[in-house]
Amino acid sequence: MVGIILISTGCADDDEVAAVPPTSEDALFTFAFDSENPNRVIFTAAPNDANWYTHWDFGDNSSAEGYEASKIFFDRGDYNVRFKIFTEGGVAESIQTIVINDDLKAPNLIENGEFNGSDPWIVLPISEGVDISFDTNEAHWTGGGFGQVGIYQPIQVLANNEYQISMDIKGGPLSDSWFEVYVGTETPVEGQDYTDGGMRLALNTWEGCGGEPFDGDFAAYSCVGSGGIFEFPTAGTAYLVIRGGGSNYGAEGVTIDNVTVRSLGSFALAVVAGFDFETSDLTTNFTNDSANATSYSWDFGDGSGTSTDENPSYTYSEGGSYSVILTATNETGSAEIIKEVTVIDPAVAPVASFTFDASNLTATFTNTSTNATTYSWDFGDSSGTSTDKDPVYSYATEGTYTVTLMATNDAAISNEASTEVTVEAAVITNLITNGSFEDASGWTIINIDASDNGIGSVTIADGVAKFAETESPSEWKHWAIYTEVTLDPGTYQFDMDMTYADINDVWGEVYIGATQPVENTGDYNGDQYVLKAFNAWECGSIKTYSGSAVAGACDATDNPGQFEITTTGTYYLLFRSGGGQWGSDGIVLDNWSLLRQ
Repeated sequence: MVGIILISTGCADDDEVAAVPPTSEDALFTFAFDSENPNRVIFTAAPNDANWYTHWDFGDNSSAEGYEASKIFFDRGDYNVRFKIFTEGGVAESIQTIVINDDLKAPNLIENGEFNGSDPWIVLPISEGVDISFDTNEAHWTGGGFGQVGIYQPIQVLANNEYQISMDIKGGPLSDSWFEVYVGTETPVEGQDYTDGGMRLALNTWEGCGGEPFDGDFAAYSCVGSGGIFEFPTAGTAYLVIRGGGSNYGAEGVTIDNVTVRSLGSFALAVVAGFDFETSDLTTNFTNDSANATSYSWDFGDGSGTSTDENPSYTYSEGGSYSVILTATNETGSAEIIKEVTVIDPAVAPVASFTFDASNLTATFTNTSTNATTYSWDFGDSSGTSTDKDPVYSYATEGTYTVTLMATNDAAISNEASTEVTVEAAVITNLITNGSFEDASGWTIINIDASDNGIGSVTIADGVAKFAETESPSEWKHWAIYTEVTLDPGTYQFDMDMTYADINDVWGEVYIGATQPVENTGDYNGDQYVLKAFNAWECGSIKTYSGSAVAGACDATDNPGQFEITTTGTYYLLFRSGGGQWGSDGIVLDNWSLLRQ
C-alpha cells in the first residue's frame, strides 16, 4: 500500500504525459461519388477526440471543415484533396487524388458568360467616373473618381435549390475601390446601388483584397461577402448583378470572363413561359417561345377556347380584346404569362374620328377611331404625315389646316375623318415701351430726397440710363427712374441689364405701384417690391457686375423679378438707387423687359 501511494503521488506531482504527435494514418479519409452526379464527391473521415480542428483542401482553391464534406467539381481533371487534422501533438494530413472524368453537366444559367459581345448583358449605370466595355471576349471596367457601373442578366431559378457563381477575374492593383457580385430578385434600376440578396463575392481594398494584382478564380480572391453559393425559397426570376467602382481602377482596370451560375442540386431548368402572336381578322396564330417546358395549357380568354398544342391557332366568334393565358410546365413546376390579343371582325367597318389640342404651333392628336388597326394622317400642310395612332405634330407657320385621318381594319376597309386645326405662333410682348432707351421718351427721372439735390445725376442718352457721380464719392445721394405700364390681372416677370464697377455703400431696388412717384417725397415703395438688384449690406461682395439683374445673385427670393397683379389699371415701374459710391463708371441700365407669364 505504501508503494502504491508513493507511485501515485509521484506521478501526480512530478511527471507530465507527453502529447503524441499525429501521423497521416490518423488523418485517413474515404470518398464516394454521388450516383446521380458523378461530379459530386462525398468525403468522410473518422471522428477523433484528439483532434481540435480539421480542414479539407479540395485542390481547386476551395475548402471546408468538419469530418464530412460534399464537393462538386465543375471541371474534369485530377484534384489532390488533403484532409488535415490539428491536435495537441501537432499537425498531420493525408492526400488522395480524385479523378473527375467530365466537366459538370449542370447547365449554365448565364448566357454569353464568355462575353462574345455584350448581348444579352444589360449595362447598369450608377454614377459617372467608371466605364465598362466589352472587348477581347471580356467585360472590362476602367476609370475611377468614385464612380460606379455594373452589368446584370436575369436568370430563372428553382425553389430551394443551391446554385454556385463562378467567374475569372483579372486586374489590380486597385486604390480605394471595390468590385462586387449580387444575386437578388429585385429588378436593377439605373442610378441606384444594387444590394438585394446581399453581397456574394467581392474585392474591397479597405477589407484587404484588391490592392495587389489578381488573376484567377474570383472566389479565391474575395475577402468580403457570403460566398458564391445561393438559393431562393421560391422559383422565378433572379438577377445576377456585377458592379464595381471606387477611386482608381489602375492602368489595367478589372476584367471578368467565363461567368457561370450552375446548379448544385437539380440539373433541371426552371420553366419560362412566353409567346408571340399574329392576328388576321378573327383568327390568331400563336408562336410559343417558352423555355424549358414539356407541356402547355392555353386559355384564349373568351370563356370557352382552350388548347394544349404548342403553337395553336384560334378563331374568335366576334371581334374584341381578349386576355390570353399560357401556362408552361416541366418537372420543376409551372410558369404563366398573360397577353392582350385584339381581333377585328371584317364585317364591322372602322369609324375614323379624332380630337386635338393646339398649343402655339404644335397640335397633339387623340385618336378616337373604332374597329381600326392602322392609321394614316395628313396634317394639311403638304408635307406632314404620320402612321402613329396618336401623333404630335409641329407646324412651321401659323394658320388653319385641314387634317385628315384614314382608319383601316385588317380587312382593308377604310374610313376617313377631317377637321380644321388652327395653330398660332406664341407672341411674347414686352410691356415696357422704350425699354432699350432709344431716347428719354416714356421715362421720368426723379430725385428721391430734396436734401440730395445737386449730388449725383441720372441721364438717358446713347441707348442707356446712367446713374453717375457729380460730387465726392463719399456724398450720399438717392435717385430714381420710372415708366408707366398698363397691366391686367396675372403674373409678370421683370428683368433688365445692369453694369457697374467698384461700387460701395449703395443699393438698387425695383418697385411696382398704382400711385405715381413724386420727386423729393422720400422713398418710393409702391405696392410691391419687385427686385433687389444690388445691396452693399446684403451682397456686398458683388462690387463689379455686368449682366441680367435677375441673375445678379443679390435677390434671395424664390422668383426674383416676379410679381402678381390682381386689378387692371395703370402702374408705375420704378428703379431707385442711392448711397455712397456708384463707382467711376456709374450704374448703367439697359434693356428693361416686363413679360406676362
